Amino acid sequence: MKPNNIFSLVSAVSAGYKTYVGTDSGAAYPIYCDELKSEIDSFIPSFSQEGPAISVENGKASVNGFLPDEYLFMTTYDCTMKGGRKEQVLLSAILEPTDVKVLPFDFDVNSKKAVKLASCQTGDAFPSPKIEWLDDQGNVISSCYDGGKLDANDCFVDHSGTGAAKDNRFRSSSVDSNLRAEIDASEKYQCRVVYQKLVDGQSEEAFLDSNFPETGCIAGTCSKKIVDIPVEAPNVRDGDNNEETPNPVVDDKEPEAPDNVDDAGNGNKTFLVGSVSGVVIIAIIIAVIFYVKKKERNDEGPKYTEGATSEQA
Repeated sequence: MKPNNIFSLVSAVSAGYKTYVGTDSGAAYPIYCDELKSEIDSFIPSFSQEGPAISVENGKASVNGFLPDEYLFMTTYDCTMKGGRKEQVLLSAILEPTDVKVLPFDFDVNSKKAVKLASCQTGDAFPSPKIEWLDDQGNVISSCYDGGKLDANDCFVDHSGTGAAKDNRFRSSSVDSNLRAEIDASEKYQCRVVYQKLVDGQSEEAFLDSNFPETGCIAGTCSKKIVDIPVEAPNVRDGDNNEETPNPVVDDKEPEAPDNVDDAGNGNKTFLVGSVSGVVIIAIIIAVIFYVKKKERNDEGPKYTEGATSEQA
């Protein structure tokens, strides 16, 4: 390793603020010296003039992406901000994975033991990414990453360049993880690549998902229904067949009654017939009640004895 690289890597430990750029040498990336994105007066390498081209104009600094032959640059800079405040800044690159692949193995679908089903490969990235295999219930069944438990059979991390293993963290790397499982353990799987994404000078975690198999299920036709429920269920119908919509739209508008009852559907006719029958029954009950009351009043009227006259009454 060159001496200036040694100084740079040692100083990286004590850097006060980290800012990130991409690796496209033809693009200009904004860089910052603090979380407030304060205006910058100067941005100078701490130990060497080697590194990406930097420009400072109107209080804003930018840098072109840069990839040396062996190391992704991770260099410290002395930053002077407006007002004279100084900060030592670590400038690092982010290389996002762009060539994720899921390659199937040949396997026996009738096997009763765990077999290698597929391989997930990230391609070069920096910092080193992580691969997670998920089953059809969303459970993580295995993970493979630099610094984790590596398996010579199913988990590989390949660093670019040459040099001591302790310096691997400063190189781009590719991760390769094999999916090994029983045939009936899950009908399908998902390879999830977790990596760092560049967002306006900062590093944010992101992920890429790839299905295995790409379509259908491992044993061919899926035997059980697997549905990905969205975080927010849709509130619009997605077609003529709306059986699969998690949250179908309910039409609150009441249907208009037809002008001609004969034009109504069978359901309306049934409703009308039932309504008429109910009215007739109620009318009969009311008539019977009036008849009974009237009869009772007649029975309680004055009674006359034989031979009585109007004067005696």
